[in-house]
Amino acid sequence: MELDGDLFSASVLFWLAGLYIVVALYALRMAPWKRLTQKGQLHVFLGAIVVLIVLWHIRGQL
Repeated sequence: MELDGDLFSASVLFWLAGLYIVVALYALRMAPWKRLTQKGQLHVFLGAIVVLIVLWHIRGQL
């Protein structure tokens, strides 16, 4: 589902972008980054990133 940017006014988009930034910063701050130092956890994290990049690339070609 894709929402067109013209559906919302500029002020609503501004406030939604601000809310997105606040939530993203909170999620980054609260993430358990110490778990990546455990054996094997970094490989799972990096593998998930590769999968997301591949899916993004496939979606871009559709």
